Amino acid sequence: MRGVIGTIALAAALLAPSGGVQAFDESKYPDWKGQWRRAESGPPRYDPSKPVREQQAPLTDEYQAVYAASLADQAAGGQGGSDLHVPRARHAADHERV
Repeated sequence: MRGVIGTIALAAALLAPSGGVQAFDESKYPDWKGQWRRAESGPPRYDPSKPVREQQAPLTDEYQAVYAASLADQAAGGQGGSDLHVPRARHAADHERV
């Protein structure tokens, strides 16, 4: 019986609100409301009547070639990655021992 009463008392003590807890003070932090909204207004930057892959983005010749290679890789069953931004995996044999 003592063990049950002790367990109940411990549970009550742990679940009781603590007097040292303070409410969150928002005045210490900047107001970021609306910070992540698009600055431009007007029509969307894409043509909703076209599929995603036919949007005709205004790419430079270099990035148009990267995009075309990515689409070709995806059509062949790949993931469409580009060597321009993906670091290559290093193997232990590639590292020089010191």
